[in-house]
Amino acid sequence: ESCCKIGKILGHSEVSVMQLLNKHGHDTSDWKYHVDKTFFSQIDTEHKAYVLGWMYSDGNVISDGARGGKWRISIAISDEEILLKIKNIVKYDGPLHYKSKEGNRQKQVELCVNRQEMVNDLIKLGCVPAKSLILTLPSYEQVPKELFHHFIRGVFDGDGSISSGMTLCGSYDFTHELAKILPCKITNIYQRYKNKPIRESAHQLFIGRQSEITKFFNWLYQDATIYLERKRNKVLKYLND
Repeated sequence: ESCCKIGKILGHSEVSVMQLLNKHGHDTSDWKYHVDKTFFSQIDTEHKAYVLGWMYSDGNVISDGARGGKWRISIAISDEEILLKIKNIVKYDGPLHYKSKEGNRQKQVELCVNRQEMVNDLIKLGCVPAKSLILTLPSYEQVPKELFHHFIRGVFDGDGSISSGMTLCGSYDFTHELAKILPCKITNIYQRYKNKPIRESAHQLFIGRQSEITKFFNWLYQDATIYLERKRNKVLKYLND
């Protein structure tokens, strides 16, 4: 609960609660805001599967039991709309954080939530700290088979692209495991950095044939109520050109 609500329950002020928690090493900078801290405890809806996909791709998990863990998603400000939707889905009433433009990188917007309970649940779901090169595909016990395409849509919206074909980036294990369960034939899986050992490089799953892209697209957006519209429209344009 928020420090304000804890204070009301205990008959103390919000400031007193924050001071006590800070004294014992807990970071309460975000505790004044509410969030559904049980959101990741069980993946049993489209929205939960989709947000977990974002966490697997563009998300970041930091676990520090002493100070309180945090999870965050940071994206280009041009896609702010989807982050606002995710913010509402997890029932977070705190603000988004805006980052200045750095070099050629667009200005960024970030959703950052401090809740160790949520971090613990994310880790149980396979979304671990420093995950980029060690992620594996979640099991059907973690993400039910009937929700798996919603999860992959979140991954695609975070780390996928469409140009000469559809691509999706991830670790060696993640991309190779995904290739086995997709309802289409992939063209190839490329190692992005050839000068590194195979498991120390990101990999790119590539679908090049238009007929297979159509199969992947239809599966990915089946019964979808949430997605990054910019990316979906780009795939539709590619298929219709």
